[in-house]
Amino acid sequence: MEPAHWQEYREAMQAVARAFGTTVLCSQKYQYLRVQFDLSGLTGDQVRALGTLSHLVEIASEFPRGFLGGLELPNAALAYAMQVLGSEAAAREWMRAPST
Repeated sequence: MEPAHWQEYREAMQAVARAFGTTVLCSQKYQYLRVQFDLSGLTGDQVRALGTLSHLVEIASEFPRGFLGGLELPNAALAYAMQVLGSEAAAREWMRAPST
C-alpha cells in the first residue's frame, strides 16, 4: 500500500501537466513515486524544469510526510516550476490554494 501523501504529489503533478498541455504518469517504483512527464512538443526550458520537478517529487516521496523539515511539496516546487515554465499566474493561484 502506498503512503497517503503520494496522492497529493500525484494530483500536483497532474495539475502541472494540464497547465502545460502534457500528461504525466505517476507510479510506485520500489519505495518511491516515479514521475514521468510526456515531454514531446515542449521547449528545452520546459523539459529541464519538469525534469527537476519530477526528481524533487521522487526524492521527497521516499520519506514519510513531514520528515524533510516542513518542505512544502508540492506547493513550493510547483510554484517554482510554473514560474520557470512561464506561467506565473498559475504559480500564484497554486500558492493561494489551501495545502492538504
